Amino acid sequence: MKHFALFVTIAAAVLLLATGPARAELWEHYRSETGMFEVDFPSAPEISYSRMRTSIEDVVQYSEMKLTEPIEGAPGQTRHYLIRLDQTWGDNLFLATTDNYLGEVLKRYKEHFESIGGEVIDTSSRRWNGFRGQEIRIHLPVDGDTQIGVIARFYADQRTKVQQMVIAPVAHLDNYRTSKFLSSLRLDKYDPKQGGAIYPDWKVTPLDRDGRISVIVPPAAPPYLEEPVFSEKGPLRKLSAVFLDPFYQKHMLFNAYLYDFGQTKITQSTFDRFILENHVGKAASKRHEVEHLELRDDIRGVEYYLVVDPIPGYDGIERKYVKGYYVNNFFDHSYIIVLETIGSRRAIENSFLENALVRSLSLELNALGIDPNEEIEVKVEPPPGK
Repeated sequence: MKHFALFVTIAAAVLLLATGPARAELWEHYRSETGMFEVDFPSAPEISYSRMRTSIEDVVQYSEMKLTEPIEGAPGQTRHYLIRLDQTWGDNLFLATTDNYLGEVLKRYKEHFESIGGEVIDTSSRRWNGFRGQEIRIHLPVDGDTQIGVIARFYADQRTKVQQMVIAPVAHLDNYRTSKFLSSLRLDKYDPKQGGAIYPDWKVTPLDRDGRISVIVPPAAPPYLEEPVFSEKGPLRKLSAVFLDPFYQKHMLFNAYLYDFGQTKITQSTFDRFILENHVGKAASKRHEVEHLELRDDIRGVEYYLVVDPIPGYDGIERKYVKGYYVNNFFDHSYIIVLETIGSRRAIENSFLENALVRSLSLELNALGIDPNEEIEVKVEPPPGK
C-alpha cells in the first residue's frame, strides 16, 4: 500500500519544474487549522486538513500547505514550497526518543538521495520553541547539467512532527524568497487531547445485514485512515480498515470478521480449532499470551497476542492481536466474530487500542440499551501487554 512520503513529494516536484501558477508580489501570512504553526507564502497555497478522534479524550490532526511558483527571469523553471504537520495516534514519545527519531529521518534522507545520485551538501541541528529539529541540504542531478536543490527541515516534539521544504534549481535555491519562507515559520505547542464522545465522530458499523452485530470505527480521515472496505464471500462478511501513523510512517490493520454458521451449533472445541486454523495459524508457536473471555453468559471467546512476520506493502508489522467470540441461537443463527489488529508492537500496545476500536463489539444494540447518539464506553480489559 502506498502512503504519504516526502520522497514522493520531491519526485513529483522535480517533474513539475516546468509548470506553476502565477506569482503574487505580496507575501501572505497563514495559520494552520490547529494553530500549531504559522508561515508566510508568496501567494495563496493549496491547503489540506483532516482530523481523527482516537478515543474519548484524544484527537490527532494533519495539516499541509503547498505552493508552486514560476521563477522570475528563468522561463520554464519553478520553485516549490511545502509545510506539513502530522501527529502520532500513539502514546507520547520521550524526549530522547524524539532525538533518535529525528536522527533516523535524517539518515533515511541521506541514504535515499545518495542511492539515486544525489549529494548531501550539509546537515545541521535546530531548535524552535521546544521542538527539536534537523536540516538537510541536497543537490540532485536531473537533465544534463541541471541540478535540483532541496532544503528540508524537520521538527518534532513528543506528539507532533512538522516538515518544511523548498525545492528549486540550485541556481535559484539560496535567495531571499527561500530564506523568507523558511525563517517565517512559527511553531506552538499543541495538546491533542480534546474531550468528547466517540459519537458522532465514530459510527456504528453493522457486520451483518440486519444491523444486530456491529463494531464502531472512525470514518475516513486521510492519511490516518482511508475509507473502510467491506467484502463478502460465502458465509463470511469482513470489514477492513488500514490505519497509517504519518509520524512514524507505520501501518496498523484492523479486520472485523463475521462467520455465519446458520443453525449449526458451535462447540468450544470447534471454536478453538477454527480460531487457531484461520486467525492464529503458524504464529501460534510464537504467541505471547492467551486468555479466555466471556462477554455474556451465552457469548464466550478467546484472545491471542502474537508475534507475526512482516506483510509485504505494509510498514512496521510485528504483532497481531486477535479477539474472537462465538454465540449460538442468536436470532436462530450461530456466529463466530473475530476482531484483528496487526501492526508494530508500539501500535498494538498503545492506548489507541484501549478505545472503542476493539472494545465495541455489540450484539443487538437495542437489547443492550446502547443509543448510537450517545457516548459509548465498553468496559473490557485492554489488550495483553499493557
